[in-house]
Amino acid sequence: MEIWQSAALAVTSALLCLVLRQYRPEFALVMAILCGVFLLSSVITQLSPVFSGLYELAEQTNVAPTYLQIVIKSFGICYLAQLAADLCRDAGQTAIASKIELAGRAAVLVLAMPLFFEIMKLAVSMIASK
Repeated sequence: MEIWQSAALAVTSALLCLVLRQYRPEFALVMAILCGVFLLSSVITQLSPVFSGLYELAEQTNVAPTYLQIVIKSFGICYLAQLAADLCRDAGQTAIASKIELAGRAAVLVLAMPLFFEIMKLAVSMIASK
């Protein structure tokens, strides 16, 4: 899906949500969730060639695919956490939205710890060799 199609879908969904919110607020939230899920799937589809290219580049440079997987999973966690937090804010639940963002940050931190330890080992070995 092209960006103009995504933008048109988002604007149309936002307008429908405004109208629905006046008469049936629960349907407005469902509409926002459906739009968000659809846009997320569109983004993932558009980014698949980028991910393939990154995997090819990692193979050519002898970078372990595990590191690239960490980056891609982190991207996914960030996007999903932001989407969920925005939906909670739309529903008037700002406290829950803040907790979702915190959980997303914690998940990325836990996911990145092996990479952090590997960088620390590399730094220590470089310092020790001098």
